[in-house]
Amino acid sequence: FKQFGSSLSPLDHSPPGVGSATMAGSAGQAARRLKAPRLPSLVAAAAAACGAVWCLGACVFVPLASTPAGEEVASGRRNALLLAAAGAAAGAGSAVAPAAAFGDDPANWFGYYSDPQHPGCLRRIEYDQGGYGDPVVIAQDGIDDPNCLKTRKKMFYQVKCKFKPGSDTMTFDFSAKGGPKEVPGKWDGSGIVFPDGNKWKLTIR
Repeated sequence: FKQFGSSLSPLDHSPPGVGSATMAGSAGQAARRLKAPRLPSLVAAAAAACGAVWCLGACVFVPLASTPAGEEVASGRRNALLLAAAGAAAGAGSAVAPAAAFGDDPANWFGYYSDPQHPGCLRRIEYDQGGYGDPVVIAQDGIDDPNCLKTRKKMFYQVKCKFKPGSDTMTFDFSAKGGPKEVPGKWDGSGIVFPDGNKWKLTIR
């Protein structure tokens, strides 16, 4: 002991500095073992959490869908939705205004017509130049031939009309070209029929 000095104790058989380093290394390894996460433990914890969530969902949702009480509740909800939809459809149907009958508006008569007794001659019903009142017929006839497709000599004139709201008959005054007055023309669904059997067929509205 005298040879090595008094720095070593009788129980210390390690070289100087070796014992302290070994002890420090063991302490570090122990600390790392305490701090390092254990993967099997984390997996087990996650599995347990997932199982708990699944079990909670099953407890909350499954009875409503699989039990008689749940089916009754679901059926009641469906019936309520169907009744609400039916009520909305009925309300929408009742809000639609009925279609106006022909003859309620003078514009029902407006458009271009073809006259078989005067092929190619203009027949157009519209408002007068003032834009109001009874309709008029803007008409054209051949001078030397009733067929406007066969002559270049043509005359223009207007036929005044008397409109009665709600009626499918309108009165035409052909006196501007030397014809009769107060000639009734009846709407038949596709044109205007006159007492002599002639029909002006609607071509363009």
